Order: sequence, then structure tokens, then C-alpha cells
Amino acid sequence: MKKSIIVLMGLFTLVACSEDSVQEVDKLNETGNVENTDPKNQVYTHDPSIPYDSPYDLGSNRRPINYIFINNTPYELYFHAWVSLCYYDGANDGIYFGNAISPGAYPLFTFSPFWNEYETYVTTARISIPPNSTQTITTVPGMNLPADPNGPKTANGQFFEFNYGGVPTTPQEVDLLTKYGKFIGLESSFGTVKFHFLNPGNSLGSAWLPVPASSSSSLFKQFYNTSSMEVCTITGGVANHPSVITSVKNGVTYTLKAYTTSTDVVVEVN
Repeated sequence: MKKSIIVLMGLFTLVACSEDSVQEVDKLNETGNVENTDPKNQVYTHDPSIPYDSPYDLGSNRRPINYIFINNTPYELYFHAWVSLCYYDGANDGIYFGNAISPGAYPLFTFSPFWNEYETYVTTARISIPPNSTQTITTVPGMNLPADPNGPKTANGQFFEFNYGGVPTTPQEVDLLTKYGKFIGLESSFGTVKFHFLNPGNSLGSAWLPVPASSSSSLFKQFYNTSSMEVCTITGGVANHPSVITSVKNGVTYTLKAYTTSTDVVVEVN
């Protein structure tokens, strides 16, 4: 299980498309999709045409988010979370909401020459969920990710820890991850999954706009929701993984899945 900074360009075979993206890429220009005009969209991403709900929202009404880890098996669930920057700030220029990402202040985020504002992500230290148990972290309003050691944790003291492998997390990184981090997928003892975004056969409507690619040859296709500003990837890197997988332990099949609701970020194995 790697405990290192992972850059999307170097980790996966990017030619492969995700379970969701083949149909999506062909249909991005079609009309008739539902606009995000629901008033609820002011406090979380809400698009029933995909369908997709998540608690992530950049607006002033950011509510607490429940990070829920459910282990309904007789085995320990342990995983390294993958975290990226959550929101589109209007440009793909290496300056994120006024924070100039540099090796000095942000060593975990900078991995020359492949670092990219939206395509790079970092991995956490291991999070462990005991057998037949549920662990929950609830953030405070305005907090995107429980990455601050002085902030909310599970009942047994776990949070999204990045100070590992000899690379210390700077105060600037803790602040950036806490305000703008997004849990996008995980590598676990039951397999590797991304968070569900787009159902096969569905397409994005005008409520989503493309994030500028890092280069003309980029194989990543990322879009942001024009109300919540949340960035989601449909092709490349983490998008190439399924959101539901099965694994067999001692002759018993278990299902691991990752998904979001309007209030929760959930990892569940049954």
C-alpha cells in the first residue's frame, strides 16, 4: 500500500475510460438535460439528470459534512484515501484561491514536473475501521475535509492525516486541505474504488462546464458544477476505477462501494 504523493499522470494507464465516461464523452454536447435550478443546489451539488448529489459546495452556506465509514464484515477495513482539490477557482494556473502552490509551502502538492492544480492528488496515512463497526467524522460549517489534527475526528481519534513518509504537512497545506480538500477515492484492503459520479448512459447538461486541460495532450476530462463549483473527473486517473467492487475472503463475497449524498460522504463494505 503506497504512502507517497501520487500524481494522476504517473499512476494509471490513462487511455482506459471509466465505467461512466464512454457514454458521457460522446454526449456532452446534447441538449435536454436538467438545469441545476433547484434552490437546494445553493448548499450542495444537486443534479437529478445524472443523477448526482454531494455535500460539496463553495458557497457561504457550507454546512457540516458527515464522513461515514461502514464496515459490516468480520475483517478490518483499512484504506489510504485519495484527496484532490475540490473546487474550480476560475483558472488552471497553479494559484488556487490566492494560494501560490510552491515546493516550500506545499511540498505534498508539488511533484515536479507533473504537478497540476486539478489532476494531482495526495494520499492519506492509513485509516482503519474495526470489524462490524461504523466510524463517523462530522465537520464544522465551512470545513470541507477533516484534515486538521486539532479538528473533528472519529470516536477513536482518526482523521485525514497527511504527515507521513518523512514529508511533513505544512500549516498552509493543512489549511488548504481543510478548506478545499475532496475525498475522491481509496485504495483499501477490499480493493480500489472511486466515488460514484455519473451513471452509464447519462450525460452532463449545461449545469456543468469543462475545467481547462493541463495541456493539449491531456487525457483527463474534468467538469465543474456551475452552482457548487465542485470539480468531477469523467476520464483519466481515478475515473478509470469502478465505484462498486466485490472481493472474496474465505469463500464469502463482500461488496465495497463509495458514494455521496447531499449531506454525507460514505465508504461502505458489506
